[in-house]
This record gives sequence, structure tokens and C-alpha cells, in this order.
Amino acid sequence: MQRRLLTATAVLALSLLSFQPAALAEPTAGKFTYSFTVHEDGSISMVANFTAAEAGVAWIMVPKWREYGLTYEGVTKTSLQVDTPYYFYSNLTFEFSEGAWLAINYSYRFGSFIVEPNGVFFSTLVGYDPRYPGEVLVNLPVRFTVEATYLDGSRRSPDGETIRGDVRVLRFDIREEEPPGHRIMVVFKSPEEYAEFSNITVGKLTIVSPKRYLDVAENVSRIYLKFQPAVSEVTDVPEIPITLRFFIPSDPDQIAVLGFTSVTNPAALTEDVITPGKVSLNLMLVRYPESYMPETLVHELLHQYMLRAGLSTELRWAHEGMAQYISYLILRTRGYPEAGQEDINLSILVYKELGRLGFLEDWRGGEMPGDPALYYSASLYVFWNLGEKYGGLEFYKRFFKLIREDKAEVDELSELIYYLSLAAGEDLGPYFRELGFNVPLQPMLADPLEAKTAYAMRILNGTRYLNPLAPQVRGLIDAARGYRLVGDLESAYRALDEATALAVLGPLVPISLASALATLLTSLTAKGGTVSEQARELERRLALLLFEKPVTRWELAREVLRLSKSRDYERALMEALEKAEVSGLEPFWT
Repeated sequence: MQRRLLTATAVLALSLLSFQPAALAEPTAGKFTYSFTVHEDGSISMVANFTAAEAGVAWIMVPKWREYGLTYEGVTKTSLQVDTPYYFYSNLTFEFSEGAWLAINYSYRFGSFIVEPNGVFFSTLVGYDPRYPGEVLVNLPVRFTVEATYLDGSRRSPDGETIRGDVRVLRFDIREEEPPGHRIMVVFKSPEEYAEFSNITVGKLTIVSPKRYLDVAENVSRIYLKFQPAVSEVTDVPEIPITLRFFIPSDPDQIAVLGFTSVTNPAALTEDVITPGKVSLNLMLVRYPESYMPETLVHELLHQYMLRAGLSTELRWAHEGMAQYISYLILRTRGYPEAGQEDINLSILVYKELGRLGFLEDWRGGEMPGDPALYYSASLYVFWNLGEKYGGLEFYKRFFKLIREDKAEVDELSELIYYLSLAAGEDLGPYFRELGFNVPLQPMLADPLEAKTAYAMRILNGTRYLNPLAPQVRGLIDAARGYRLVGDLESAYRALDEATALAVLGPLVPISLASALATLLTSLTAKGGTVSEQARELERRLALLLFEKPVTRWELAREVLRLSKSRDYERALMEALEKAEVSGLEPFWT
């Protein structure tokens, strides 16, 4: 979901630079002042004033969907322009005489969010004629401790701070001719250490919500009941237990993170991995257009259900692209006919600009790519294009049904293309090759075990001169074929997984061996050459195990470090050797 917001922000910024509500005369002496008051319950009151010393014309942005108060004196003409780059705001242009003033006021429940002890104020739009100077005042209860302040997404200290009774006033000055449209963000702490929470349970979903936002949780529960059956239908996975929590952003970047499925502390958001059964939604969603809440919830649910269906997060790019496209399709069947269209249009532009999207293969597991917007758009294009050609939701229903029937874990590109090809009824290898993916030339509708074998062999062939474990890799591939002949497909897949791992890690063994031997030599030197011949023989056998049984090499490295500190060195070596020989006979996947 972060990708969509980055896109929207960029498009909005470009449109604002060219936004001219009217052909205005030269500015006269005047000033805009915005005053935001944050209340104890998180709601805000806003008053925007304009004062003029001379006659002239100016404009200010006013709420499009929310009621507001408008008072003025000396204003001779007004005109309202609804068609603006802002979804939530219209443009009010006004002409005025000398000494005129104009004031707009409104209240907003979600102007700030408080989940004790954390709180954040994120202003509504500060939008006015940039030919005039302006200032923004943020009034906070003095008992709130200010942690950080931001102007337009950048860290910015207030230009002034005063205490007036029980209110702390922060002042931010905005110079003339700065681009229009500003936001102030204040991160603060409440003296209360803990928030009160309540649980709402619908089906197998449990929502853990701060009590002050219980109505938001109830709305999410209704959305869940409306859309969850469609998620199960597409992925062929019955309803699964999910625990959902809300979080609040603590810096401007986190405002763009609408939802995630991470075990990380929501206040930190330092990881980006899918954790089964856990979903978090940003409370900022209540400030976005109506479709964002269901779209985000469905997106995160799809991650959970696709993971359960067998689509591994090792193919992270596929997880994100599918979750985005399928969530749009689901929303379109349930009251949101234009869901995701802007994102799809952008993804098409990205493809037309780049042509080859094979760089997506590098996006695996829990790491976020360097340019999330680019990767999200590119991954969306891959699965939007397939869906448009092969039947949309029905195509992806067939895809997940096939995975479920085979009880497969799709964690390699070859397996992904194999099942997509089955769902499409034709070989999709050429499609992915044309997009720049590293796809073997053999038909991808071949048996998935053969596709996985080809992947392992391709890695091995690329590193065979550097890989001392090449014989083990080939042996495991042969073993997988033997397992297949006797019908033990599970063992065949596991053998191929180990073969792939050794093909990748094999070139690292000489480095590991050198490190382990260096440690052994250091331990000998430290013992003054008093080690017995039997101990030396044990050391030699341990070192050889780094080649003979490479799956234990990391454990052996740890053992050597431990042994160097042992009083009974020879006995400890014997114990380590016995452990290594036993563990070395065990498959590394157990």
C-alpha cells in the first residue's frame, strides 16, 4: 500500500505546481494565519484567518466534504472552484477592500491520534495563495511532551514556542512564494502510560482496538464480513484466524504505510515481513478516501491467505503484485468500480518506460527494495497484464486451486511460472522472458519437480568452478529423482531445496574452512604446543567435516570457538566430533 501513496503524492505535487485557480492581480499587503488546537481526546479545532491592509484578491482552500464556518468583512466577491487537484478541498477565491478580513473554521475528530503514551498531530491542509506570507500555530495541552516536529515531510523545529496557561503554542513561519499546500506534523507523548483496549471478534478475526477508536474497529469488522469470503474464494483457503491491531505513524514516512503484516513493534516499523495471523492497519486510513480502508484490509488479508495457500514470501514481488491486483478486482465486484485504476495506469507507464522488469527477482523475503514505488508498480503490471489476458479473478482462482491441490510451496520463479502456465492453459515462460526474467528455455508447463531441478542445475552450472560442494548438489538432485520414482514427492522437494541451498552456499565453504582452521591454529598457539597427537587428529577430522558434511559447517565453527576455551581440550574435541558426525547425517531441513 505504500506504493500507492507515494504515487499519489508525486502526482499531487506535480499538479499543484501548475495549479492556478484564477488569473490574479499583483498581491497587496496581507497575511494568512492558521491556528490548530489539539484537544485531550485527539480531536482538533481549526481557524484560518486572512487580514488585508489594502484592497486585492486572494484564495484559500476549504473543505469539500466537511461543513465549515465562513465569516468575513470587507470581502466584495467570492467564487468557489470544486475541480482542484485535492480530493478533499475546493478553492475559494475572494476579492476584498482595504482593511478586510476573512475567517474559516471547522472541527475534526481525527486531526490527531492518541494511543497512550504515543500521540501524533497531522494537520489538515494548509493551502492558500502563496503570494502572501503565512504562519501556522499548533496549540497543544502543555502536559503533552513534544518529541519531534515536521513541515511538509521534513524535520523542522518551530520558529517560536510559548506557554499560555495550560497550552503550549508552536509557531511555524511560511515564507512568501513557497509552493502551495503545507502539512504540519507533531509527534508527542501523553503522560498516561497505557491506553485502554477492547476486543471485537467477528468470525475468526479479532480486532484489538483502543477504546476511543472502537467505532473504527467496528467499521473494519463490517468491511471484513463483506470482503473476507471473496478472499477465501480466490485463494481456496477457508477462513483463518487473524489478529488485527491499529498503529499510529511516528514520522512522515510512516504515514504512507497504510498496513503491514509484520511482527515488529508498530511504533518502529523497522521490518517488513509477513507474519502469519497478524495484521496491522494505520489509523490514518480514516483520513483517506473511503475505498482505502477496504482496499488496505483486503490487501493485507490476501498476504495472509496467499501465504497459507502456498505462495512463499521468498517471491515477495509476486506477493505484492498479486495482492494489489487481486484486491482491486475484489473491490470492483463489491461497490468500488474504479478501485486501483490510477495504480494500474501508472504500472503501464512504468512498463512502457522500462520494458524489462526482471529486476523484480531480487525482491525476496522481508527486505524492502530501494525504490518501493518502482517495484510495486512493476510487480502490479506483471499480474495485471496476466489477469487481463486470462480471466481476472477466475485466472487467479485456478492458480491457487492448483497450488492447493499439489500442496506445493511456491518459492522459486520456475514453480510460479509453472502454476501460472497451468492456470492459463499455455506456457508463460516466453511472457516472463520477454519481461526480462531469468527463465530457462525449456517449456514451463513441464513437471514442477523438473522445473525446480532445472533451477538448481542452473545455479550450480554458474558456480561449478568455485563450488567444492558440486558433487553433493548433483547427488541430491539424483536422490530427488529417485524419491520421485518411488512416489515420495515430499522428500523429492526437500532434496531439491537442499541442493539449491548448497548450490548457492557452496562457494562460501572455502571461506568458512579457512576461518575455522585459522581458529584451530590460534587455539593451538594459545596452548603453547601442548596438544596431544590424538587431539590433532580430532582437529583434522573436524576440519574435513567442513567438506564431507557441509550442512554442519556453521555449527562446527561455533564448536571450535568453544573448544579453544576448554580445559579438557581433547575430550571436548571428541564430543564435538561425535556431535558433528551424528548431526551431519541428518537432512538440514529438519
